[in-house]
Amino acid sequence: IVYQNDNITPLILCEIKAPHEKNDIQQLKSYLNAEGSPIGVGFNGKNISRFCRPYPKEFDILRDLPYEHEYQTVKNSSNVIENIKEKESRAYLRFKQAYINILSIQHTGAVLPQIHFDILEIDEKTTIPYSIMLKAEKTLKDIVNNNEITFEIFENIFKNLISVINTIHSYKIIHRDLKPENIFYFNKKLVLGDFDIAKFNDSEYIKLHETQRGERLANYQFSAPEQSTIKFDEIDERADLFALGQILYWIITKTTLRGQEKINLKRFDSQYSKYEDLIYNLLQNEREKRLCSINEINIFLDSQNKAKQEMEEISNSFKTLRLFEGIIDKFTHEKSYKSFKKIDDKKTINEIM
Repeated sequence: IVYQNDNITPLILCEIKAPHEKNDIQQLKSYLNAEGSPIGVGFNGKNISRFCRPYPKEFDILRDLPYEHEYQTVKNSSNVIENIKEKESRAYLRFKQAYINILSIQHTGAVLPQIHFDILEIDEKTTIPYSIMLKAEKTLKDIVNNNEITFEIFENIFKNLISVINTIHSYKIIHRDLKPENIFYFNKKLVLGDFDIAKFNDSEYIKLHETQRGERLANYQFSAPEQSTIKFDEIDERADLFALGQILYWIITKTTLRGQEKINLKRFDSQYSKYEDLIYNLLQNEREKRLCSINEINIFLDSQNKAKQEMEEISNSFKTLRLFEGIIDKFTHEKSYKSFKKIDDKKTINEIM
Protein backbone atom coordinates (compact mmCIF):
# COMPACT_ATOMS: atom_id res chain seq x y z
CA ILE A 1 0.00 0.00 0.00
CA VAL A 2 1.23 3.48 -0.92
CA TYR A 3 -0.09 5.99 1.60
CA GLN A 4 -0.91 9.66 1.23
CA ASN A 5 1.10 12.34 3.00
CA ASP A 6 -0.51 11.61 6.37
CA ASN A 7 0.95 8.05 6.25
CA ILE A 8 -2.49 6.74 7.25
CA THR A 9 -4.84 7.19 4.30
CA PRO A 10 -4.27 4.69 1.45
CA LEU A 11 -3.54 6.20 -1.98
CA ILE A 12 -2.52 3.24 -4.14
CA LEU A 13 -3.08 -0.42 -3.35
CA CYS A 14 -1.07 -2.99 -5.32
CA GLU A 15 -1.80 -6.70 -5.49
CA ILE A 16 0.43 -9.35 -7.06
CA LYS A 17 -0.97 -12.79 -7.89
CA ALA A 18 0.28 -15.87 -9.72
CA PRO A 19 -0.77 -16.16 -13.40
CA HIS A 20 -2.96 -19.21 -12.77
CA GLU A 21 -4.97 -17.66 -9.92
CA LYS A 22 -8.53 -16.59 -10.67
CA ASN A 23 -10.66 -13.65 -9.51
CA ASP A 24 -7.62 -11.38 -9.27
CA ILE A 25 -9.53 -8.30 -10.52
CA GLN A 26 -12.55 -8.84 -8.27
CA GLN A 27 -10.31 -9.42 -5.27
CA LEU A 28 -8.39 -6.23 -6.02
CA LYS A 29 -11.66 -4.27 -6.16
CA SER A 30 -12.72 -5.85 -2.87
CA TYR A 31 -9.44 -4.73 -1.27
CA LEU A 32 -9.89 -1.19 -2.64
CA ASN A 33 -13.31 -0.96 -1.01
CA ALA A 34 -12.09 -2.42 2.27
CA GLU A 35 -9.10 -0.07 2.54
CA GLY A 36 -10.81 2.96 1.00
CA SER A 37 -8.03 3.37 -1.56
CA PRO A 38 -8.92 5.45 -4.65
CA ILE A 39 -6.37 3.75 -6.96
CA GLY A 40 -5.46 0.09 -7.38
CA VAL A 41 -2.95 -1.86 -9.44
CA GLY A 42 -3.11 -5.60 -10.08
CA PHE A 43 -0.31 -7.67 -11.63
CA ASN A 44 -0.42 -11.40 -12.32
CA GLY A 45 2.89 -11.85 -14.13
CA LYS A 46 1.24 -11.38 -17.52
CA ASN A 47 -1.07 -8.38 -17.38
CA ILE A 48 -1.31 -5.15 -15.41
CA SER A 49 -4.74 -3.81 -14.38
CA ARG A 50 -5.21 -0.27 -13.13
CA PHE A 51 -8.42 0.95 -11.53
CA CYS A 52 -9.75 4.14 -10.05
CA ARG A 53 -12.52 4.11 -7.44
CA PRO A 54 -14.00 7.62 -7.67
CA TYR A 55 -17.06 6.50 -5.68
CA PRO A 56 -17.55 3.56 -3.31
CA LYS A 57 -18.08 0.30 -5.21
CA GLU A 58 -17.80 1.97 -8.63
CA PHE A 59 -14.67 1.44 -10.71
CA ASP A 60 -13.14 2.84 -13.87
CA ILE A 61 -10.14 1.60 -15.84
CA LEU A 62 -7.00 3.75 -15.91
CA ARG A 63 -4.68 3.76 -18.90
CA ASP A 64 -1.81 4.69 -16.59
CA LEU A 65 -1.20 5.89 -13.05
CA PRO A 66 -1.56 9.67 -12.68
CA TYR A 67 1.33 11.89 -11.59
CA GLU A 68 1.00 13.58 -8.21
CA HIS A 69 -0.17 16.88 -9.68
CA GLU A 70 -2.67 14.99 -11.85
CA TYR A 71 -4.06 13.20 -8.81
CA GLN A 72 -4.98 16.50 -7.16
CA THR A 73 -7.32 17.23 -10.08
CA VAL A 74 -8.07 13.64 -10.88
CA LYS A 75 -11.84 13.90 -10.29
CA ASN A 76 -12.06 16.66 -12.88
CA SER A 77 -10.07 14.80 -15.51
CA SER A 78 -12.46 12.78 -17.66
CA ASN A 79 -9.74 11.18 -19.81
CA VAL A 80 -7.87 9.83 -16.77
CA ILE A 81 -10.54 8.87 -14.26
CA GLU A 82 -14.08 8.70 -15.61
CA ASN A 83 -16.49 9.68 -18.25
CA ILE A 84 -18.69 11.95 -16.14
CA LYS A 85 -21.54 11.94 -18.61
CA GLU A 86 -21.63 8.15 -18.64
CA LYS A 87 -21.53 8.04 -14.85
CA GLU A 88 -24.38 10.53 -14.54
CA SER A 89 -26.32 8.45 -17.04
CA ARG A 90 -25.92 5.31 -14.92
CA ALA A 91 -27.02 7.10 -11.76
CA TYR A 92 -29.94 8.71 -13.60
CA LEU A 93 -31.23 5.43 -15.01
CA ARG A 94 -30.91 3.73 -11.65
CA PHE A 95 -32.76 6.60 -9.96
CA LYS A 96 -35.56 6.70 -12.53
CA GLN A 97 -35.95 2.93 -12.54
CA ALA A 98 -36.46 2.93 -8.76
CA TYR A 99 -39.02 5.74 -8.96
CA ILE A 100 -41.14 4.04 -11.64
CA ASN A 101 -41.06 0.60 -10.04
CA ILE A 102 -41.85 1.76 -6.51
CA LEU A 103 -44.97 3.54 -7.80
CA SER A 104 -46.50 0.12 -8.38
CA ILE A 105 -46.34 -0.87 -4.70
CA GLN A 106 -47.18 2.47 -3.02
CA HIS A 107 -50.66 1.20 -2.24
CA THR A 108 -49.17 -1.32 0.22
CA GLY A 109 -48.12 1.38 2.68
CA ALA A 110 -44.68 -0.22 3.02
CA VAL A 111 -42.77 2.53 1.18
CA LEU A 112 -42.45 6.29 1.48
CA PRO A 113 -44.96 7.74 -1.04
CA GLN A 114 -43.53 9.43 -4.15
CA ILE A 115 -45.34 12.29 -5.88
CA HIS A 116 -43.28 13.53 -8.82
CA PHE A 117 -40.16 12.82 -10.86
CA ASP A 118 -38.34 15.41 -12.96
CA ILE A 119 -34.97 16.71 -14.13
CA LEU A 120 -33.38 20.00 -13.10
CA GLU A 121 -31.18 21.49 -15.85
CA ILE A 122 -28.33 23.51 -14.36
CA ASP A 123 -26.62 24.20 -17.69
CA GLU A 124 -26.02 22.44 -21.01
CA LYS A 125 -23.70 19.90 -19.43
CA THR A 126 -25.29 19.41 -16.02
CA THR A 127 -28.69 17.93 -15.24
CA ILE A 128 -29.91 16.67 -11.87
CA PRO A 129 -32.75 14.14 -11.60
CA TYR A 130 -34.98 14.49 -8.55
CA SER A 131 -38.15 13.10 -7.08
CA ILE A 132 -40.62 14.66 -4.67
CA MET A 133 -41.89 12.53 -1.80
CA LEU A 134 -44.22 13.15 1.07
CA LYS A 135 -42.28 14.42 4.06
CA ALA A 136 -41.50 11.85 6.73
CA GLU A 137 -41.35 12.97 10.32
CA LYS A 138 -38.02 11.31 11.04
CA THR A 139 -35.83 8.29 10.28
CA LEU A 140 -35.24 5.22 12.40
CA LYS A 141 -31.79 6.62 13.09
CA ASP A 142 -33.36 9.77 14.54
CA ILE A 143 -35.73 7.73 16.69
CA VAL A 144 -33.02 5.53 18.19
CA ASN A 145 -30.49 8.33 18.72
CA ASN A 146 -32.95 10.73 20.36
CA ASN A 147 -35.09 8.43 22.50
CA GLU A 148 -34.75 5.79 25.15
CA ILE A 149 -35.59 2.50 23.45
CA THR A 150 -37.33 0.18 25.88
CA PHE A 151 -37.92 -3.49 25.17
CA GLU A 152 -41.57 -2.75 24.36
CA ILE A 153 -40.57 -0.08 21.83
CA PHE A 154 -37.98 -2.47 20.35
CA GLU A 155 -40.62 -5.15 19.84
CA ASN A 156 -42.93 -2.66 18.10
CA ILE A 157 -40.08 -1.62 15.78
CA PHE A 158 -39.25 -5.27 15.09
CA LYS A 159 -42.84 -6.17 14.19
CA ASN A 160 -43.11 -3.09 11.96
CA LEU A 161 -39.84 -3.87 10.16
CA ILE A 162 -40.59 -7.50 9.40
CA SER A 163 -44.00 -6.45 8.10
CA VAL A 164 -42.69 -3.90 5.56
CA ILE A 165 -39.74 -6.12 4.53
CA ASN A 166 -42.10 -9.04 4.03
CA THR A 167 -44.29 -6.79 1.86
CA ILE A 168 -41.54 -5.76 -0.57
CA HIS A 169 -40.26 -9.34 -0.73
CA SER A 170 -43.76 -10.57 -1.57
CA TYR A 171 -43.68 -8.14 -4.51
CA LYS A 172 -40.30 -9.59 -5.58
CA ILE A 173 -38.18 -6.61 -4.59
CA ILE A 174 -34.93 -6.90 -2.64
CA HIS A 175 -33.91 -3.57 -1.13
CA ARG A 176 -30.14 -4.27 -0.82
CA ASP A 177 -29.50 -1.01 1.08
CA LEU A 178 -31.44 -1.33 4.32
CA LYS A 179 -30.06 0.87 7.09
CA PRO A 180 -31.53 3.19 9.76
CA GLU A 181 -31.26 6.24 7.46
CA ASN A 182 -33.40 4.55 4.79
CA ILE A 183 -36.22 3.63 7.18
CA PHE A 184 -38.71 6.46 7.72
CA TYR A 185 -41.40 7.18 10.29
CA PHE A 186 -44.48 8.16 8.32
CA ASN A 187 -48.18 8.12 9.31
CA LYS A 188 -47.35 6.58 12.70
CA LYS A 189 -45.40 3.63 11.33
CA LEU A 190 -42.06 2.75 9.74
CA VAL A 191 -41.78 2.60 5.94
CA LEU A 192 -38.90 2.01 3.53
CA GLY A 193 -37.23 4.47 1.16
CA ASP A 194 -34.21 4.83 -1.16
CA PHE A 195 -34.57 1.91 -3.58
CA ASP A 196 -31.87 3.16 -5.98
CA ILE A 197 -29.84 -0.07 -5.91
CA ALA A 198 -32.76 -2.41 -5.23
CA LYS A 199 -33.13 -5.64 -7.18
CA PHE A 200 -36.45 -5.72 -9.04
CA ASN A 201 -37.70 -8.94 -10.57
CA ASP A 202 -37.05 -8.66 -14.33
CA SER A 203 -40.32 -10.28 -15.36
CA GLU A 204 -42.51 -7.87 -13.37
CA TYR A 205 -40.74 -4.51 -13.35
CA ILE A 206 -39.24 -1.98 -15.75
CA LYS A 207 -35.52 -2.42 -16.24
CA LEU A 208 -33.66 0.72 -17.32
CA HIS A 209 -30.28 -0.08 -15.81
CA GLU A 210 -28.23 -3.25 -15.48
CA THR A 211 -27.13 -3.05 -11.85
CA GLN A 212 -23.56 -4.20 -11.33
CA ARG A 213 -22.12 -6.22 -8.49
CA GLY A 214 -20.12 -3.21 -7.31
CA GLU A 215 -23.10 -0.92 -6.89
CA ARG A 216 -23.40 -1.26 -3.16
CA LEU A 217 -22.55 2.37 -2.47
CA ALA A 218 -21.31 3.14 1.05
CA ASN A 219 -23.55 0.94 3.20
CA TYR A 220 -20.76 -1.24 4.60
CA GLN A 221 -22.05 -1.44 8.17
CA PHE A 222 -25.40 -3.01 7.42
CA SER A 223 -25.11 -4.76 4.05
CA ALA A 224 -24.55 -8.49 3.67
CA PRO A 225 -21.02 -9.73 2.86
CA GLU A 226 -22.14 -11.50 -0.32
CA GLN A 227 -23.17 -8.23 -1.95
CA SER A 228 -19.52 -7.59 -2.82
CA THR A 229 -18.60 -11.18 -3.72
CA ILE A 230 -21.38 -12.69 -5.87
CA LYS A 231 -23.20 -11.66 -9.03
CA PHE A 232 -26.11 -9.25 -8.79
CA ASP A 233 -28.56 -11.84 -10.14
CA GLU A 234 -27.59 -14.21 -7.31
CA ILE A 235 -28.56 -11.79 -4.54
CA ASP A 236 -31.69 -12.95 -2.72
CA GLU A 237 -33.86 -12.05 0.28
CA ARG A 238 -31.21 -13.21 2.72
CA ALA A 239 -29.20 -10.06 1.97
CA ASP A 240 -32.03 -7.96 3.41
CA LEU A 241 -32.37 -10.31 6.38
CA PHE A 242 -28.68 -9.82 7.21
CA ALA A 243 -29.29 -6.06 7.19
CA LEU A 244 -32.34 -6.61 9.41
CA GLY A 245 -30.16 -8.48 11.91
CA GLN A 246 -27.62 -5.64 11.94
CA ILE A 247 -30.37 -3.05 12.42
CA LEU A 248 -31.88 -4.97 15.34
CA TYR A 249 -28.45 -5.36 16.95
CA TRP A 250 -27.73 -1.66 16.38
CA ILE A 251 -31.02 -0.57 17.97
CA ILE A 252 -30.09 -2.41 21.17
CA THR A 253 -26.32 -1.81 21.32
CA LYS A 254 -25.78 1.32 19.15
CA THR A 255 -23.10 -0.65 17.25
CA THR A 256 -22.97 -3.14 14.38
CA LEU A 257 -21.33 -6.53 14.43
CA ARG A 258 -18.82 -8.20 12.10
CA GLY A 259 -17.68 -11.75 12.58
CA GLN A 260 -19.32 -14.66 14.34
CA GLU A 261 -19.23 -13.33 17.89
CA LYS A 262 -21.46 -14.69 20.61
CA ILE A 263 -24.34 -12.31 21.07
CA ASN A 264 -25.17 -11.28 24.62
CA LEU A 265 -28.11 -8.87 24.84
CA LYS A 266 -29.19 -9.74 28.39
CA ARG A 267 -26.74 -7.14 29.72
CA PHE A 268 -29.05 -4.47 28.28
CA ASP A 269 -32.31 -6.10 29.38
CA SER A 270 -32.96 -9.75 30.23
CA GLN A 271 -36.01 -9.69 27.94
CA TYR A 272 -33.74 -9.30 24.89
CA SER A 273 -32.58 -12.90 25.36
CA LYS A 274 -35.64 -13.77 23.28
CA TYR A 275 -33.90 -12.33 20.20
CA GLU A 276 -30.29 -13.42 20.76
CA ASP A 277 -30.50 -16.63 18.71
CA LEU A 278 -32.45 -14.93 15.94
CA ILE A 279 -29.98 -12.06 15.52
CA TYR A 280 -27.06 -14.50 15.68
CA ASN A 281 -28.63 -16.49 12.86
CA LEU A 282 -29.34 -13.44 10.67
CA LEU A 283 -25.74 -12.19 11.03
CA GLN A 284 -24.11 -15.35 9.71
CA ASN A 285 -21.51 -14.43 7.08
CA GLU A 286 -22.45 -17.52 5.06
CA ARG A 287 -25.95 -16.88 3.80
CA GLU A 288 -26.67 -20.61 3.59
CA LYS A 289 -26.74 -20.59 7.40
CA ARG A 290 -29.29 -17.77 7.63
CA LEU A 291 -33.06 -17.98 7.71
CA CYS A 292 -34.47 -17.44 4.22
CA SER A 293 -37.64 -15.41 4.72
CA ILE A 294 -39.75 -13.41 7.14
CA ASN A 295 -42.03 -16.43 7.39
CA GLU A 296 -39.09 -18.53 8.61
CA ILE A 297 -38.28 -15.81 11.16
CA ASN A 298 -41.84 -16.04 12.53
CA ILE A 299 -41.66 -19.85 12.66
CA PHE A 300 -38.26 -19.62 14.41
CA LEU A 301 -39.61 -17.26 17.09
CA ASP A 302 -42.81 -19.30 17.53
CA SER A 303 -40.79 -22.48 18.08
CA GLN A 304 -38.64 -20.67 20.64
CA ASN A 305 -41.71 -19.40 22.49
CA LYS A 306 -43.24 -22.87 22.45
CA ALA A 307 -40.06 -24.41 23.84
CA LYS A 308 -39.94 -21.75 26.56
CA GLN A 309 -43.57 -22.44 27.53
CA GLU A 310 -42.89 -26.18 27.71
CA MET A 311 -39.92 -25.56 30.00
CA GLU A 312 -42.05 -23.32 32.22
CA GLU A 313 -44.75 -26.03 32.42
CA ILE A 314 -42.15 -28.61 33.41
CA SER A 315 -40.75 -26.20 36.00
CA ASN A 316 -44.22 -25.55 37.40
CA SER A 317 -44.86 -29.29 37.63
CA PHE A 318 -41.73 -29.75 39.72
CA LYS A 319 -42.78 -26.83 41.95
CA THR A 320 -46.16 -28.52 42.51
CA LEU A 321 -44.47 -31.81 43.37
CA ARG A 322 -42.14 -30.08 45.83
CA LEU A 323 -45.11 -28.33 47.42
CA PHE A 324 -46.98 -31.64 47.74
CA GLU A 325 -43.90 -33.23 49.25
CA GLY A 326 -43.75 -30.44 51.82
CA ILE A 327 -47.37 -31.00 52.76
CA ILE A 328 -46.76 -34.71 53.25
CA ASP A 329 -43.75 -33.96 55.45
CA LYS A 330 -45.73 -31.53 57.56
CA PHE A 331 -48.67 -33.84 58.27
CA THR A 332 -46.79 -37.10 58.58
CA HIS A 333 -45.40 -38.01 61.99
CA GLU A 334 -42.78 -40.46 60.79
CA LYS A 335 -40.99 -40.98 57.46
CA SER A 336 -42.79 -44.26 56.78
CA TYR A 337 -45.82 -45.31 54.77
CA LYS A 338 -47.33 -46.58 58.07
CA SER A 339 -47.34 -43.08 59.51
CA PHE A 340 -50.13 -41.76 57.24
CA LYS A 341 -53.26 -40.94 59.20
CA LYS A 342 -56.82 -40.05 58.41
CA ILE A 343 -57.67 -36.36 58.74
CA ASP A 344 -61.33 -35.43 58.85
CA ASP A 345 -61.50 -32.10 60.69
CA LYS A 346 -62.26 -29.11 58.49
CA LYS A 347 -59.59 -26.78 59.86
CA THR A 348 -56.70 -29.13 59.14
CA ILE A 349 -58.05 -29.97 55.70
CA ASN A 350 -58.29 -26.27 54.82
CA GLU A 351 -54.72 -25.74 56.03
CA ILE A 352 -53.48 -28.55 53.79
CA MET A 353 -55.37 -27.22 50.77
